[in-house]
Amino acid sequence: MTKPTFDMDAAIKALREGKDLSGKDGILTPLIKQLTEAAMRAELEEHLASEDKPNRKNGHTSKTMKSSAGSFELDTPRDRAGTFEPQITQKRQTQLTDELEAKWGDKYPMVIKSWRSKWPTLSAYFKYPEYVRKPIYTTNAVEAVHRQFRKLTKTKGGFANENSLLKLLYAGILKASERWTHPIQNWNLTLSQLAIHFPERLEKYISL
Repeated sequence: MTKPTFDMDAAIKALREGKDLSGKDGILTPLIKQLTEAAMRAELEEHLASEDKPNRKNGHTSKTMKSSAGSFELDTPRDRAGTFEPQITQKRQTQLTDELEAKWGDKYPMVIKSWRSKWPTLSAYFKYPEYVRKPIYTTNAVEAVHRQFRKLTKTKGGFANENSLLKLLYAGILKASERWTHPIQNWNLTLSQLAIHFPERLEKYISL
């Protein structure tokens, strides 16, 4: 485990200069970040030791953590089986949810209830690295098709019938599909993650 390298003298000097303790550039934020990462590494070691099936470390993922001390990027460790979920971040998520309920629970009780009951499903998204999450949430491909459609139809005053419109849109799809053959960014890395999280489901489609 890496020992914290918090500079107490520099912190005292910054405090005397009137700098904030928390926040993005807070005096204590680097220490909290380093201690949190050390705690997650210790959690991973314990998790690997308790696993029945063979498992091992699999690098780390950059993850944004928000707390009263500020928002910062954490190097969150991963395991190869994809079963490791740091309890420290889960506890933090519960505390954020608790604060949300305290403020808005009376006005939006069903929203809070839904958030709590569906959190295991919602949080599954965060088990993937950033390069896998981006294609999941992005709508760039759909928006590109919409732009192609608008480009074709915005200069037309009208169409003789529905079929004439459909023919034009079909031609637009053919044009847009030319770009769909381009290589997918980080596809090999993405494929490796899918193979970890969904074992044996890819074998009948591709050769790993």
